[in-house]
Amino acid sequence: MARFSDQNFERFNDRETFALSLLTNLSDMFVALESEEATSEAISQVGRLFAQELSRTLLSQNRGERLDAREIADALVELKHRIGGGFHVVSMDAEKIVLRNTKCPFGARALGRPYLCTMTKQVFQQVAEDQAGYGHVDVNRSIARGHRDCEVVVYLSKEARQRDRAGLAAAG
Repeated sequence: MARFSDQNFERFNDRETFALSLLTNLSDMFVALESEEATSEAISQVGRLFAQELSRTLLSQNRGERLDAREIADALVELKHRIGGGFHVVSMDAEKIVLRNTKCPFGARALGRPYLCTMTKQVFQQVAEDQAGYGHVDVNRSIARGHRDCEVVVYLSKEARQRDRAGLAAAG
């Protein structure tokens, strides 16, 4: 008989794998009991709490000064890198940051679970709002929805978002 310690238990081999399995199982259960919309909202609330903590830390480390667009972009990219994401800046100006991601922090477990993107969306949005005074995030593409990468637009001004929406409406 093989010893327990010699066995490969896919979801129980390390803390990270276990935590990701726990999160995805809980979110799947919540979807089954409620809806994807309710699950997104619950995950959004958790994201808001994470973001508030992150913003307090950023302000404290920056001696109470708000971050500029470049610093916000750097903070968001670094945050995602620390938790296993593959984000990088595609473009940015004082009003808008466009990010691309090639590696989801939730790994393969994200596929088919677009509500998990709500965590990223809420964290980015809250940090932008706390730092720039305005924040809105659009997830245009996501690995969770089957795309090969994610495209996330972080708006730092209402006007930039309105211009982009007007441009999309005119093109459509």
